[in-house]
Amino acid sequence: MPTSSISELKARLAALQEEWREVNDQLERETGLPSDHGGLEASRLEAAPEVRILDNAADGIFTLDGEGCLRYINLAGLRMLASKGEDLIGTQLMKMLAPRANRRLIAEVGQWLKEPLESKTFLMVDMPVMNRFGEKRWLSLHLQRESDAEGNITEIQGIARDITEQQRLQLALRRSEEHYRGIIENMELGILEVDNEERIIRAFPKFCAIVGYSEEELLGRKASEVFMRAEDALKMDARTADRNAGESGLYECVVRKKNGEDVWLLISGIPIRDEHGEVVGSMGIHYDISARKKDEQELESALRDVEAARRSERVFLAKMSHEIRTPMNAIIGMSHLLEATHLNEEQQAFVGAISKGGELLKGLLDDILDLARLEDGQLSLNPRTTYVKPLFEGVVKVYGMMMAEKGVDLTLSWDGTLDVPIGVDRSALSQVLLNLVGNAAKFTEKGRVVIRPTLRLGQDSDVMEVAVEDTGIGIPAHAIDRIFDRFQQSDQPKSGGGGGSGLGLSIVRELCTLHGGRVFVESEVGTGSVFTFSFVVDVVQGQHIENKGLDVAALKGRKVLIAEDNAVNALYLCKLLSRWEMEYTAVEDGEKAVEAWKKGSYDLILMDIQMPMCDGMEATRIIRSAESTVHSRTPIIGLSAFAFHEDVVDGLASGMDGYLKKPYSPDELAGAINAWL
Repeated sequence: MPTSSISELKARLAALQEEWREVNDQLERETGLPSDHGGLEASRLEAAPEVRILDNAADGIFTLDGEGCLRYINLAGLRMLASKGEDLIGTQLMKMLAPRANRRLIAEVGQWLKEPLESKTFLMVDMPVMNRFGEKRWLSLHLQRESDAEGNITEIQGIARDITEQQRLQLALRRSEEHYRGIIENMELGILEVDNEERIIRAFPKFCAIVGYSEEELLGRKASEVFMRAEDALKMDARTADRNAGESGLYECVVRKKNGEDVWLLISGIPIRDEHGEVVGSMGIHYDISARKKDEQELESALRDVEAARRSERVFLAKMSHEIRTPMNAIIGMSHLLEATHLNEEQQAFVGAISKGGELLKGLLDDILDLARLEDGQLSLNPRTTYVKPLFEGVVKVYGMMMAEKGVDLTLSWDGTLDVPIGVDRSALSQVLLNLVGNAAKFTEKGRVVIRPTLRLGQDSDVMEVAVEDTGIGIPAHAIDRIFDRFQQSDQPKSGGGGGSGLGLSIVRELCTLHGGRVFVESEVGTGSVFTFSFVVDVVQGQHIENKGLDVAALKGRKVLIAEDNAVNALYLCKLLSRWEMEYTAVEDGEKAVEAWKKGSYDLILMDIQMPMCDGMEATRIIRSAESTVHSRTPIIGLSAFAFHEDVVDGLASGMDGYLKKPYSPDELAGAINAWL
């Protein structure tokens, strides 16, 4: 209720009193009743309107005389002070408030009461007071002075409004704000608020600490102009447009600090809306990710170094593979040719040793090549439906003689359920068997080695499981967990077979995993080991596969062009083709190969990849280009010691029809020629 209402109420009360007197006088004249009766009623009624009106007010209403003593207080005021009233009337306001209110505020009220009338006639003050029950209440006091013609204070009118609940809400809100402000300021998050034009309107302390500016230095400035370089500012303008459109966003960017240093920040930007839902700006929550970015850059640098090292490794492997495979092809090839001549028993043994050594060296190179292909994710399976028993028997034949010389018996315990066509990668199965049986041969000096294949048919998949048991030296328990790692071996003393490269078992594990299976070992030192591996296979029931042997006779009389710069390898090819009664022409470089092709009519070209003057791929491209005008095509098989997957792809891309890696056996060469003739 405003203070002016008291004067209005008094004026209304005076008018009612005057009206009552007139009515009373009229009644006295008409009825002849004594005036004291009318005066008694008037006295009773005089107070009634004021009491009724003021006591029904929700605010406390009171008046003070010129000395500041309480003249009147309504019921609401008494309730605020929890008082009956008779102990307050006539009491000075200052004495009444002294035991109840804040001394500083009481002094402020007392000073106002003493001020000259020329100063402000109104006083508004909020103060806590204690009622007589000891309860603390907050009152908002509105005081107004009135004076007579001589300037003497005649009355002080006051309104007291209970604002305890508002004060409690404000206190709770202030504590909540302080609580969350403390949380925000103690978090590693910097908060910045900007308007729709990206002008800074607030910068929290943590953000200022990140960028090195004070809030006063930032207010009113455009954020992108302060913190960003020109190229980044354009991106920020686009993000600001998104915020103004009401869209949130999360992004990383570089921010320039006050000292010129760059800092990487992860920023979450959200729009700020007014009470009408209109976007009036945006707030960015900033997290310093400079340390993470530094780690990422170091990791990227390390990855680049690793990739460079891997590229160097591949280049080295490719070069070494080529340099070793070329003479090895000559060694293995010549041993094959020599085996076909008339040799005595001792000479046959020597040639067999040379051939076996070459095959083992080829296996080592293939392991390294497979390892590189596995790392690059390039090694894939090529499952074909076949009978697997001949493959197992071939492995027994390869190692049986060598083990027999040591007094070790190598046997195959065959499971008849495997006598069905099975879909499997023959190369992977052969490589795993050769590695595991080869290991058993190296580490078994007496006793036996047994190969036990079995087949388990299931609803979801069929599994071929093979156990290779030996009575060798065994593996210590502490070494079992690491023998399938690359370049790792048991630390047990080696047998006469040598230690090997440590790659075989890692390749075995990779191939088993690739074929949907696994490999594990059980071993006891001095007793022996059992290596067990499994392949997921496809069993074809009710089907028979006819195994056809290699038809070398079909090659008789076919005409072949040989392009090979290595004299020994060229001799190997010529001798094999002569044995198969084929006609051939041999040249030593690509240019001569192209000229020979132009002059003669050949059924097939055997093209070495690396040759002087013009390499095999370039010669192939020239031939294919020339063939496009005559609408004919001569099959070309690439022969190369470059054995990586990329080499095969490049060779086929140049126009070659097949690619045979060195060293190759007579059967492999005959099979490749047969495939294209």
